[in-house]
Amino acid sequence: MNENNNIPENDEPLYLRREAAEDEPLRYAGQDMSQPQMRETSHYRGLDAPVYPEEIMYRRQDAPIRQSPAPKRSGALVAVLVSVIVVLAGALGGMLFLFGSRQRASKDSKGDTLPDSALVSEAETSETEEKPERSEETASPDEPLPEETEKPEPAPGGEEVSPGDKGSSESTDHAEDFSPSGNITNGGRTAFDGEYYYLSESGTGPVVRRSLSGSETVIYDGYANYMNVSGDYLYLCTGDEHGVYRMKKDGSGFTCLLKSYAHELTCYGDKLYFCSDAFGSYGICRMNTDGSGLELLRSGNEWYMSIYKDRIYFTDYENGRKLWSMDLDGSDQRLLDSGSCFETLAVEDKLFYCKDGDSRNLYTMSLDGSGSKKIYSGYARYVNYAEGRIYFVDGGGSICSVKPDGSDLTTVHSSGDNISYIALQPGALFYCDLDNNTALVMMSH
Repeated sequence: MNENNNIPENDEPLYLRREAAEDEPLRYAGQDMSQPQMRETSHYRGLDAPVYPEEIMYRRQDAPIRQSPAPKRSGALVAVLVSVIVVLAGALGGMLFLFGSRQRASKDSKGDTLPDSALVSEAETSETEEKPERSEETASPDEPLPEETEKPEPAPGGEEVSPGDKGSSESTDHAEDFSPSGNITNGGRTAFDGEYYYLSESGTGPVVRRSLSGSETVIYDGYANYMNVSGDYLYLCTGDEHGVYRMKKDGSGFTCLLKSYAHELTCYGDKLYFCSDAFGSYGICRMNTDGSGLELLRSGNEWYMSIYKDRIYFTDYENGRKLWSMDLDGSDQRLLDSGSCFETLAVEDKLFYCKDGDSRNLYTMSLDGSGSKKIYSGYARYVNYAEGRIYFVDGGGSICSVKPDGSDLTTVHSSGDNISYIALQPGALFYCDLDNNTALVMMSH
């Protein structure tokens, strides 16, 4: 629909059309009077044959111009009079035509719809007239206003930076700030939902919910490992059998989902993944978050399970600690590294892991297993990730960090304790000390 006069648009140009004779060119409305002009017809379907300036008048297609009998006066005088009459009649007809067109346009602007063949004269629209700004009254129902147009949301944390080029934290943030899998492979003694930390304070408990202001509330008297927060629930491994449980985030609704032993419980999507002996021997399993639909994905005792971009990465402890990956349903299993591997962590489209036996040097490679590269020579354990840096505990018991390419080695924390199981959450670093108590270091990573 045309914005100014609500005249329906179609595929044809906005000028009046008609079926012209083969030897007659199509004429445009609103032309200069020195050119053939169009005549109005009674059926609004088009213009009739052209009328030239010397005989300007409007008539029906089947009504030829009538000529008066030749006067008895001199031919010159008659010709002059006829010319004057013709000119005056043409001028009057033109005025009436323009007046009628404007009346129709005025009527249309008040809400009446003209026929599909209604004319729009190009001369009636000023090219210099400023178009009003679009508002709720003038915008088309199918076209949103500029302020209503949805803009794509940026990736969490801003623009992703390639490994080894994090840059200044003031100018660039990482798309992947923390690794849930990194906390799980470090025992999962903490979890964070954006408002509260969930913390198992020791190997015997209790589990507390700690606000950002520092106040704590006990929500479970026992211990908890491999804690995951998803929706309204906290998932964990606990109890004498170290089975799978869940409860509300305030501690209510404590429910057993699986009594069999399980470790490295990971909530990913709408499923729970873990290693368990539920089928008689160890294997990687999954089930729904309500405990239903238990299934075995792969036999074997796995450790260091890291789920990333719909793939599961793990080491097979029963077969030389080789590093593998597979799809979420257990298909497409691939051997990535046949060495003795530990500490598998998938993040930033890379794999970080330790190998070389007791030396436990830190390596990185692509997710498909190619491009393996050592980025730290020396003992490394309890590997984790936060805000563009790889964290680990070195041979001296200090918490260190490097960039994903191995550069910028930094000692983050050294307390003299036998530090283990480091967990990284926004604004906080947790670790277990020699007595298996969970210590908290408030820090910026």
